[in-house]
Amino acid sequence: MGDAYNYRGKAKAKLGDINGAISDFNQLLLIQPKNAEAYDSRGNLYRQQNDYNESIQDYSQAISINSNYALGYYQRGGAYLEFETKLKAMAYQICEFVVKSSSLQWLTFGSKMLPLVVPFENWDASQEVIEDLRIAVDLFQKEKDVENYEEAQRLLNTIHPDYSEPKFIIIYQNICSKKLQISKSVLRRYHLGLKTRKFVILSGISGTGKTWLTKAYAEAIGAKYRLVPVAPNWTTNEDLLGYFNPIGEGYYQV
Repeated sequence: MGDAYNYRGKAKAKLGDINGAISDFNQLLLIQPKNAEAYDSRGNLYRQQNDYNESIQDYSQAISINSNYALGYYQRGGAYLEFETKLKAMAYQICEFVVKSSSLQWLTFGSKMLPLVVPFENWDASQEVIEDLRIAVDLFQKEKDVENYEEAQRLLNTIHPDYSEPKFIIIYQNICSKKLQISKSVLRRYHLGLKTRKFVILSGISGTGKTWLTKAYAEAIGAKYRLVPVAPNWTTNEDLLGYFNPIGEGYYQV
């Protein structure tokens, strides 16, 4: 019975029947009160209706059921961010109305509204957003969920631009914590090479960890990473468009 409500609720959501979908998930949660995904799905529906209070409560409930539920942290952080943005926009519009109002309007509405609006205009949820997104990024990375990891990282970088690069010892410890073995001296040479030249050419036979090093370092400092495959005998920019793999007998586009 629970699966039936789940499937029907998702179908209704796709058809735009948000209230009907919420009703089905309500029934599902009566049957399966510990279903974190159901709380997450209902939270998404409330969020579509701009009911951020209910959506945040559902995301929080999903997290309380499963503390490693990455989507719950990601969705809650996004809901906090949207709620703050819309709340401040509404407060600004009301304040603008009060400022431009006539004396009679001020006496009737403005003097009563302004004390209520100012706290919302100054409300700041950035700490909650950053904390949730950081947890989501870590969990997505552990789950190897590349798409959601990149999206959560992008959103985090957008709202937290005052990034400062971690110290070398922190970078080294971060890489070692992933059970990857590299000497501190080799990593330091790579680190300093990027600092002085902005690019580093790594030479060596296949399988020695060249690609792994670049990816692990980028993740350790929170940088964007993109792997561009080229042919082994790459000498011109033409191969940046892709290459033909004779083993798989297929053309791989970049």
